[in-house]
Amino acid sequence: MAKPSMLVKVGENEFKPLLNRDETITDIRAHLSPWLDLLRDLSNYGSNLIPRCFSSSVRGLKDAVVLGTLLRQVGAMLDGAEVLLSNGAPYAAQLQLRALLEASIYIEWILKSEGDKKSAYYYVRNLRRKRMWANRTQPGSPESDEFIAMMMKDVGLRINNKVRELSKQQLQEMNRVLSQPSFAEINRTSTTIAKEQSTIPRGTSPSANRNTFSNPSIDLIASGVSVGVEGRRP
Repeated sequence: MAKPSMLVKVGENEFKPLLNRDETITDIRAHLSPWLDLLRDLSNYGSNLIPRCFSSSVRGLKDAVVLGTLLRQVGAMLDGAEVLLSNGAPYAAQLQLRALLEASIYIEWILKSEGDKKSAYYYVRNLRRKRMWANRTQPGSPESDEFIAMMMKDVGLRINNKVRELSKQQLQEMNRVLSQPSFAEINRTSTTIAKEQSTIPRGTSPSANRNTFSNPSIDLIASGVSVGVEGRRP
């Protein structure tokens, strides 16, 4: 027996003066097809470029970060922007384009100098962010109480034992990686900086002398590679 749908069908068509999908897509195909074809070609080329570059690299951490993470994100966001633009959603495409811009800035920042060191800091920062979310599912952790209560109140989602056990296994693996000699000092430095920043009142600008590697903000990184925070080169 089929389960009843939880979605309520309104049963109305769009109000054409405000939302005319057919006309919008027709206009896009008439005026923007060459540019959309270019975006598709770039996406297709990028999907082949990543494995080609990685297979000819030394396959170190920097290669994994730049090619497997950041350049892959560039390709995914470019593909997403093309899909949205092709279907008449230019405003929604701005999110993908912003993410594409930030990933490209990180790539340029890493490749400009000290790429291995920056890649290690980037990797540790992402592991620490994932660890924070995993900790929020573990009862008794400082991060968990408020998060679990919020999930129940605002979302109506209970953190079950299966999720807790999976997060526990992930925590063990992340802590094992972060304890390795190549990452342990970076992890300790990041912890110290996080504690210092937790005491800074909200709205206060961070110190100009802060460790850019340990706590990089996109505006600080962009200024280091001559890209304005809005994506314009000075």
